[in-house]
Order: sequence, then structure tokens, then C-alpha cells
Amino acid sequence: MKLQRLAWPAAVVAALLQTAACSVDDDPATMSAADTQASEQRAADALVVRVFDAFARKDCDALSRTLGESLRTPMSAKPCDEFLAHEPLTNAELKAVHRVEVDGRDPNAMLVTASIVQSGRERPIVIRVGREADALRVVAM
Repeated sequence: MKLQRLAWPAAVVAALLQTAACSVDDDPATMSAADTQASEQRAADALVVRVFDAFARKDCDALSRTLGESLRTPMSAKPCDEFLAHEPLTNAELKAVHRVEVDGRDPNAMLVTASIVQSGRERPIVIRVGREADALRVVAM
């Protein structure tokens, strides 16, 4: 089931509730490859929503849990306020996630195509989500 985003706060809540829900169908032992891929795609979609929510709240703890190592490294080198002051995505708003697909270079990574609004202008963005330390993380933006 595709999550329809009607408003930013509602989308955040819905995505978090959707990924927090656990059922027998989410048990890897009983899931088909297509079900597993669809579950990973939903998780990548929800992760992107959480990252942009963390940027909006200026929540470095949440960002450190959701960003991959290559994106966390610059963040850990400075105080949180200084990092966020120089990070362009701090003032960006996630408008919509359009597509989540398997990255052709790595079957364990997903490419999330989305739209953001920054300085009053809408623009597309591609976000790469991959596994690090057994957790999905945003590894490139």
C-alpha cells in the first residue's frame, strides 16, 4: 500500500506508524523476495521522511541515528549548531517522495527520488539509502 502524503506532519506520523507496525507478514522467514523488497522500499521511504523531519527540528541526535557514516563524519567534527548552520538541507522541506527503487549498482541499496522546497523553490533530489551496521541509513544526498 502506497503512503499518500496529504500534509507534511501527517506524512511523518503515518510513515513512522507504518514502519513501527510489525506483523507476521514482516517475518523474513515467511516473506517472498518481492515482499522483502517492498518492505525495504517502505522503510527507505519512511527513513527519508524521518531525516527531513530531524533537519527541520535541528535534531542532531536523530540525524546521527539516520545518516550513514560518510554524512555523519562532518557532523561529528563540529558542534551541532555549527554543523546545521552550514548544512543546506537544514532549511529544506520534503514535499513528496515520488519513487523508491533498488539501486542498480548495489541490490542492497535503494534510490529515493523526492521533491524538496528550499528558499521557496521546488527541486528534485535523489537520496541513496543503504545498510550500515544492520540498519538502514541515508548514505548519500
